[in-house]
Amino acid sequence: MAQGERIPARSYRSDRRATQARATRQRVLSAATALFLARGYVGTTMRAIAGEAKVSLPMVEALFGSKARVLKAAIDVAIAGDDEHVAVLDRDWARAAAQAPTVEDFLVIAAGVIAPAQDRSAGLVLALFEGSSADAELARLANQMITSRAETARWLVDTMITKAALRTACTRSEAIDTMWILMDPAVYDRLTRQRHWTSQQYQEWFAGSAYRLLITESPALTTTTKRAPMNDHDHSGQGPRTPHGQIGYLQLPAVDLARSAAFYETVFGWSAELRYGSFEAPGMIGQFTTEVKPAPAGGPILWISANELRPALTNVVACGGTVQGRPTLDNGERWLVEVDDPAGNRIGIVVPARRAQPQTMIAVRDVEASSHWYQQLLGLQSDHGGPEYERLLSDGTLVLQLHQRETAHHHGQIGDPTREVGNGVLLWFGEVAAFDDVVDRVEQLGAPVVRPPHRNPPEGQGNGPGHREIWISDPDGYTVVIASPDGEAYQPD
Repeated sequence: MAQGERIPARSYRSDRRATQARATRQRVLSAATALFLARGYVGTTMRAIAGEAKVSLPMVEALFGSKARVLKAAIDVAIAGDDEHVAVLDRDWARAAAQAPTVEDFLVIAAGVIAPAQDRSAGLVLALFEGSSADAELARLANQMITSRAETARWLVDTMITKAALRTACTRSEAIDTMWILMDPAVYDRLTRQRHWTSQQYQEWFAGSAYRLLITESPALTTTTKRAPMNDHDHSGQGPRTPHGQIGYLQLPAVDLARSAAFYETVFGWSAELRYGSFEAPGMIGQFTTEVKPAPAGGPILWISANELRPALTNVVACGGTVQGRPTLDNGERWLVEVDDPAGNRIGIVVPARRAQPQTMIAVRDVEASSHWYQQLLGLQSDHGGPEYERLLSDGTLVLQLHQRETAHHHGQIGDPTREVGNGVLLWFGEVAAFDDVVDRVEQLGAPVVRPPHRNPPEGQGNGPGHREIWISDPDGYTVVIASPDGEAYQPD
């Protein structure tokens, strides 16, 4: 090499360093997500994010630059479900949806992606909009979010119309606006937090609503399995028939078809098609009719099964119905209560009576932060919300209550803040199918591990209960045990 010739600098890349940097970024975003959801945008500071993530403030600033960009990055990860640099519409699900043979299949795939994305991101997006009125950078990001949602809505509609025609008088522009509002995070938040819907309910509602509002015909859609049309027979005489003695068809008097349809869809999960006034219920089809007067008390009463008493009665009132008196226990086996639907028809609701069930309540310092922690860890759903009290559900069943330790309410203070919490008590969550995912989330949340993942009983000591466990501490110091389903770690002889 000639004298004075410059030696080119060697590039240096450490896979280990890149992995560590990515892990740090993920930890910061996980901490920021928890704080934004618990405190909102205004109440969250960069210093608090750094403290929660156990990194320095300069590190957070070097990674993201500003609090607004931390929030935007957290939203991007929440929507996508990972931190891969792949646009949402360039992912495998979009290709699979575009290749779906029918518009029904397309909507089922799309709804199956949109609902979980809403579950992860809606609270963060609302925090962004909350802060946008007082932060110019956040306002620009909010406009980007609005435009991005419109682009996704446009892609959904344009792909739909390659598979089926839009309904009469529905323009492409109107269809895009309709899809855009169906995807609004505020809609998801109101339905799940205020109306207590599950993510699965929203998923099926999204697919069904998009079909009913935009497409010419409107069969019932379900995002889990396709149901075959319920016919009493086919014209060859060889099709399925309604069993002798079974109710084969039901006409329900209505005053307002839309209100009656909404009532039975919300309270009992029936599917309705307003164009013809028809509905489908488990094991039965029927039609709402305005040609027959409603049947108030005094005639035969149709008794309809529901899974849970309180949600059913809450939905009755919310959808324009009236509860007629308190429920009564029938022979210790079922609860019976009469209600009037919006048209004035008297019907009965029957709910199975259950034996005693644990509904653990713990006293915590910060109800909202603890609620978010358990929701992030186990996928539990909020059934109350607020700074003083929370109910957390698993598949619709109450599994944990959180109460602010210094709030007395009518029953007096819960716990003594000067004493150690949870001495001798384990908060045990069993039958967790996604055990490995929970273990990953333990690391992401930075939860202290009391006992790392292990088999119960230990290897070579039999098969009962034959599951895996991890013991951790929650934000207040309670010991939480997560266990996989019994038998999941079964060892053949």
